Amino acid sequence: AIVIVTPQYNRSFPATIKNAIDYLYAEWQDKPVAVVGYGFGGAGDAQADLTKVLTHLRADVVGSTGLTFGADLAVDGTMDANVGKAGVVRELLDQLHGKVLDLDAVTAG
Repeated sequence: AIVIVTPQYNRSFPATIKNAIDYLYAEWQDKPVAVVGYGFGGAGDAQADLTKVLTHLRADVVGSTGLTFGADLAVDGTMDANVGKAGVVRELLDQLHGKVLDLDAVTAG
């Protein structure tokens, strides 16, 4: 399972992330992935674009969320676990963990 945390860069995700995804093309199929974007606007475009690319590669995108500086994150990038979208991030990680447990059950059985 993978969590991709990305800034929004020119209304999308950075080219370095796209390059890494392309380089590992075959590895994404059925891989559980969560996407977390961040920026001053919540990185909605970056999340949507990254989710579209990963879905095209047949990754199992369990969900995504965006974090906004000033609301969910301090300008230095720290996150208070009791405010903003901390609960949403926890839920996203729980979903990802559930997918890993499901995969373990399939491979064990």
